[in-house]
Amino acid sequence: MKKREKDKRIIVAILIALCFLSGCGFSNSELEKIKETILEDVNSDGAIELADALNAHKKQVEDTQIVNSDTESATGTKTVVDTETTPNTEETSAKERETEDSQAEVIAENDKRFANRFYYGLLSDSMKVVYGEIYDSIILREEKEVSTLLTENLDIAFQCVLNDFPEIFYVSGYHYTEHTRATKTVRIVFSPDFELTEEQVQDAQESIDEYVNTCLAGINSGMSQYDKVKYVYDYVINNTEYDLNAPDNQNICSVFIGKKSVCQGYAEATEYLLQKLGFTISIVNGYVENGSRHAWNILSVDGNYYYLDATWGDVDYQSVEGEDTGISKEVMPINYDYFLITTKELEHTHQINNTVPLPACVETKNSYYVKEGLYFEDVDTEKLSRVFDTARANGHKAVTIKCSDDAVYQAMRTYLLDEQGIFCFTTNKDSVTYYDSSQMRTLCFWLD
Repeated sequence: MKKREKDKRIIVAILIALCFLSGCGFSNSELEKIKETILEDVNSDGAIELADALNAHKKQVEDTQIVNSDTESATGTKTVVDTETTPNTEETSAKERETEDSQAEVIAENDKRFANRFYYGLLSDSMKVVYGEIYDSIILREEKEVSTLLTENLDIAFQCVLNDFPEIFYVSGYHYTEHTRATKTVRIVFSPDFELTEEQVQDAQESIDEYVNTCLAGINSGMSQYDKVKYVYDYVINNTEYDLNAPDNQNICSVFIGKKSVCQGYAEATEYLLQKLGFTISIVNGYVENGSRHAWNILSVDGNYYYLDATWGDVDYQSVEGEDTGISKEVMPINYDYFLITTKELEHTHQINNTVPLPACVETKNSYYVKEGLYFEDVDTEKLSRVFDTARANGHKAVTIKCSDDAVYQAMRTYLLDEQGIFCFTTNKDSVTYYDSSQMRTLCFWLD
């Protein structure tokens, strides 16, 4: 009896050891030989039960190993499953403190690198780190592990980087590798998708630099910020043809190299030039009144934010995509209805569709019409006379004025059109060609 109990204790000890060894990679054949040896020496019901338990344990280990093999996620990105371990609380806390200190250093460095980049300044601290990681990945042309575990943050940070850096015209998108542990994401590796080689980028950049240098040669130190913005706005419009079929029309190459583009090209070219002059400016995406996707700019002038739409400043745009007003570049070379305007004015015709909330644009002092003395708060006939006389003296072919609100607009329209007061200011007393916009409260008159 004593021998039987002793044998049983030995068997238990051996089988416990085998259970441990089965998790350490021993093969089925090796464990089977050990089990047979035990059963030959000891014939007990307990031994047989324990041997069966060993088989069951071995199968469980095998099943676990199969489940933990590498798999493909539903999105097609590679998911790597790691073995989960129980963390040491003290070690985890130390690592968290180290991570926080490291992140603070990264943010401080990024604040210097991206000081004048519009969207960077709107992001949270954690997203500023991701922004910098994505930027470095693009510039260095290498994949990079990012500090976020949320894939949606990649979209936000990636778009913010592209909006802030129009010179990154050679990236079409990105992909990422998501690593998980027990279905939980533990790290993400970001990889940019490049459309051009480094040599092709360099060739394009040489042509871009030539355009930029020629354009900015017209800037002088005596210009105000308003003057510089107007100069660039005018230059881009006068040297670009609106063309839906223009090559590279989603980036600066279309304007700087091809001289033909659409809204994205106009906005990115304007941004690139004004960034060279030290302005904080970026791209805003959204829709216009006909439902079409559109892009324009937001920028800071004299410490206040304004919207700027160079595409709608080119009157050719209306004849191609908008409502044709019949205005030609010969009569009105540039439309200033969308030059440094407020959010309220913009929203008459534009719908903002942004992933990052934008600051309100409420200031009007740098609006074209205010700055140029073409802004009316009542029907002032003496001021109207001065405006028309100045336009003729400067060789202009048309005069455009803006009213402060709907009531003033209606009163001005009644006086100039219904009561034919316009003929007090024109040389032709028989007829006058005009265009008006109730949305922007502007009226444009041909001089002769």
